[in-house]
Amino acid sequence: MYRVNAQPPPPPPRSKAVFVIVGIVAALTVLAGVAVATLVLRTGSTGGLGVLTSSTDWPGTPPMFRDLNGDGVDDLVGARMNGEAMALDGRTGKEIWRKAIGYPALGYAFLPDHLAVLEGQSVVLYDLRTGNQGATFTPPWQDKPGRLVACGTSLYAVAIDDTAVRIDSARGTMTVEPLRAGCEPARRAQPEPPCRGAHATCEPDKKGTYGRYPTTLRDETTKQTVLVRFKEKGTAIATVLRIEPADGQSIVVAPEGDLQAIDIAGDWVVVARGKEVFAYDFATKASWVVPLETEVKTSDFDHGWLRIEKGRVFVQTSRRRRGPSSKLHVLDLATGKSLWT
Repeated sequence: MYRVNAQPPPPPPRSKAVFVIVGIVAALTVLAGVAVATLVLRTGSTGGLGVLTSSTDWPGTPPMFRDLNGDGVDDLVGARMNGEAMALDGRTGKEIWRKAIGYPALGYAFLPDHLAVLEGQSVVLYDLRTGNQGATFTPPWQDKPGRLVACGTSLYAVAIDDTAVRIDSARGTMTVEPLRAGCEPARRAQPEPPCRGAHATCEPDKKGTYGRYPTTLRDETTKQTVLVRFKEKGTAIATVLRIEPADGQSIVVAPEGDLQAIDIAGDWVVVARGKEVFAYDFATKASWVVPLETEVKTSDFDHGWLRIEKGRVFVQTSRRRRGPSSKLHVLDLATGKSLWT
């Protein structure tokens, strides 16, 4: 017997801030030899009036999330690709502090009270709460600088050949020694589109010609799994399917479209397609759609990204020489409502 998605509850009354999108997709999909009939009914709210606007921008590497001011909401802190280290209030989006670091950081890591930034050959510490610059260390690198790894109160400066120097910031000492076992989780290669910035584990099936590959995303906590299947390698036209853990059957979550970024967390999957963000809750069948000013392209040249983080969706749109500039939008995961103005 074929399975179909259950329909969501009736949509709320129409208002200027609410619109209804109903898309009915009937398809016969063959995945791993299993035929599944699908029916998707989508109802969404813009979460605001018209297309989202924002005055915040965080292109390139996504920030880290940590509560700096004790209000119970994780703030954003890290180094941006424009040569700045900065922190933003997670509740309002307002700037907490900003520091010029001269050129783009090669990497960064968190110590209990400091942000450690790899700047060229040196490691510079910044106070997490104020942004004030602290000590600077220049490790005796055995090879070219690679990455920073925080392990408790210790900080390791790791070269590209995996030789390491342990930095004791409290004592101001540096020691050449191997990276302690268990300090770093299994490293993954830089995620490819559409997984840049994603909270979920992303595993492309790299077979055949280079390009966009069938990609599996998995939430490591809930083991929720979705599959992104591209129509052709090298294109962004893709279908998003949910893989049922009980019987391996698949259900279309988002029908074929120009998929640019995706993430999953718990029962939610969030997809950036064209100039919109679409979210779907597997548990309640609730969904929402929010229009954007521009697209969320995630290539090395576009610097967009999407991430679900503790009930919020962070969407960094792409940089373009012409047209709208790139912006970071923060949405409520349950409703799609814009949280920053």
